[in-house]
Amino acid sequence: MTSLTKKQDIKMFSSVKIQHEEFSYNIPFSNGIGQELTSSEFTGELLKNLIGNSAQEYVYAFYLDCHLKLIGIAPIALGSSTEALVSNKAIFQHALIYNADNIILGHNHPTGKLVFSNNDIQTFHRLENAGSFLGIRVLDFFVVSDTSYRSIREDQQI
Repeated sequence: MTSLTKKQDIKMFSSVKIQHEEFSYNIPFSNGIGQELTSSEFTGELLKNLIGNSAQEYVYAFYLDCHLKLIGIAPIALGSSTEALVSNKAIFQHALIYNADNIILGHNHPTGKLVFSNNDIQTFHRLENAGSFLGIRVLDFFVVSDTSYRSIREDQQI
């Protein structure tokens, strides 16, 4: 359901501009900005509604301030039906632009299977380590389908 609609320049904090691909969302994400993401249920539902029913694998990042309020959302990767390549650079570039203290990542599995792969777990650890150098915490990593979600922290697969 998520599809590219048009390119536009979006003015970000401190007059920094980046090229951004505008996505059409299933829910009004402007309503999520400013809300605290303190529960996996709320975060999982946001991600499920955003990318849960996509035929391709998407990776999104939610950027939060020190009070866990959502200050930004960014598409990180668009993959195939079985994988998406995640770049540390892309994730932390947005974090620095948003001046984020915390990040929550989510991706969908188009197959509907809510199982973290070994690659998912390794990616989470890699991002945690990279964030520690910048003072940015990677709080959680979600996998979603059109009906449900799983949190890597809740599953304690870390």
